[in-house]
Amino acid sequence: MLPIRTLWNVQSFITVLVGLTAVTGDKILSLDGLNSLQRAFVDSCTHGLIGLLTWLVVALPSKHPLISKIYEVFLCGFLSSLIDFDHFIAAKSFNLKDAVGLNSRPFLHCTSVPLTICVVVIVLSHVLGWSTLVRIPWLVLAALLSHHIRDGTRRGLWMWPFGSTPAIPYSLYVGATMALPHIIGLVLPPTQHGIEYHILPAVV
Repeated sequence: MLPIRTLWNVQSFITVLVGLTAVTGDKILSLDGLNSLQRAFVDSCTHGLIGLLTWLVVALPSKHPLISKIYEVFLCGFLSSLIDFDHFIAAKSFNLKDAVGLNSRPFLHCTSVPLTICVVVIVLSHVLGWSTLVRIPWLVLAALLSHHIRDGTRRGLWMWPFGSTPAIPYSLYVGATMALPHIIGLVLPPTQHGIEYHILPAVV
């Protein structure tokens, strides 16, 4: 584990990278001349990189094995990017035009339901003593919220069954995205084990 001062400096640097990634990705998407495939690729990469960096900030202070940390970081990035696959599921088509042309948001873009599920799993993991699984719902929550907050600049957060919040102001989005890993780091309890890469596929 890194010395506290060094750890703080590294976390601060990565936090700045989170903000820069968010702004840079959006700037690229605002450029003229990008076709639908290029836009989808940039958007997906931006979501994934933000998710990856978000969990990197969370994972750095833990005493878990390095392999567990690496696995968690890349898994969070992958999940954050994978969320947009629900566009294709909702469209019942692998055609990109159909996927991005939906009239409503697909199911994985609902914030309230997965948030509730994650909270329930977190509570159960404590009540039932599932120490190995404590971090999984937090990781999923980091991937979901980093994705939803970014999408929320356009249509707000979808809080079914209550409707959607107003669109998130851009400065608030960047600030919330940078603050997210630190909030999770504050409330995530210390656990005996990190996510073990050889058992996670069986769990998920």
